[in-house]
Amino acid sequence: MLRTRTTGRPAILLAFLISLTATGGCAFVPTPVRLLDKPSGSEKSADKNVKVFVVVWDERPQSIQKSNMCGIMRNLYMVPTSFAFLAHREHLDEILAHHIGQRLREAGYQVVGSYPQAADALSAEEIRARDLDSQARNEAWWKDAGSQADSEFKKKGLTGGVEPLDELSLSVWGEEVDPSGADAVVEIKIRKFWSDMGWAIDVTGVFAWMSANFAVCDADDPARKVVFGKKVRGFGHGRGVTPLEAYGVPINAAYWFVLHETEKVIASEEFRQAIGGLADARAARL
Repeated sequence: MLRTRTTGRPAILLAFLISLTATGGCAFVPTPVRLLDKPSGSEKSADKNVKVFVVVWDERPQSIQKSNMCGIMRNLYMVPTSFAFLAHREHLDEILAHHIGQRLREAGYQVVGSYPQAADALSAEEIRARDLDSQARNEAWWKDAGSQADSEFKKKGLTGGVEPLDELSLSVWGEEVDPSGADAVVEIKIRKFWSDMGWAIDVTGVFAWMSANFAVCDADDPARKVVFGKKVRGFGHGRGVTPLEAYGVPINAAYWFVLHETEKVIASEEFRQAIGGLADARAARL
């Protein structure tokens, strides 16, 4: 019995070293990713005299929200070994509220408030893996990661897209959401935001994807009927010598494409007419 245990330890150690060598020794270390503040691709527009309140809901599992996790890291045998996470003090809904507010202001709309409250600038302070909620991190990694799966990520590669939205009404808001004084509410629901290694011939590549619903309703409508809506999606793909490169580039690309597609939606004539009509209707009621 002692001989069996003694000879088993070197075998386990050898397997571990082989796995470590295959991953460059880095796939076991959590990878921090910062979402870079990509400049808007649109020119600043004249004031449209329309007041907007921005609401961002994160519909991903609570474990993923609390842990800031945004991907699974694997070794070359595709065994999960660690994770990628957003190294921001802010959570994803706060980051997106900040950037969507910027895009609306640049398009000429008056952003009178947001939920969650968006800061004028994102914090430069970075969090570390040990700052994360350990219980949420474990649940996100082992239980809830599957909720972020997207069957199309390998077909899309590096792109974005807009699709029709079939939602008829927006979420019920709590007391923390107060759009009074606004003409319209712009609501964004984060559905997915994740990354993972490729498989088969693209085993060294990392894919990332994000999807969100973008919808508008009258700020005074208790039924929150959707008058305009789109689904926006972003896909990223990349490779890198270090995990930071391998995950940072595609995760940023997926996020950037969602912002870019949202900019196009905000600049569309359909959106302008929908939100302008709400402002005209509110002016007529007052």
